[in-house]
Amino acid sequence: LSHEYFPKFTERIITVTPLIGVILTTLLCASP
Repeated sequence: LSHEYFPKFTERIITVTPLIGVILTTLLCASP
């Protein structure tokens, strides 16, 4: 079960991580 679920979890992390980076960059640039 864990071995079968792990690739999907990794794929989700790869998809979400760039979004988090963009959001953090936007917040840093927007903050005075």
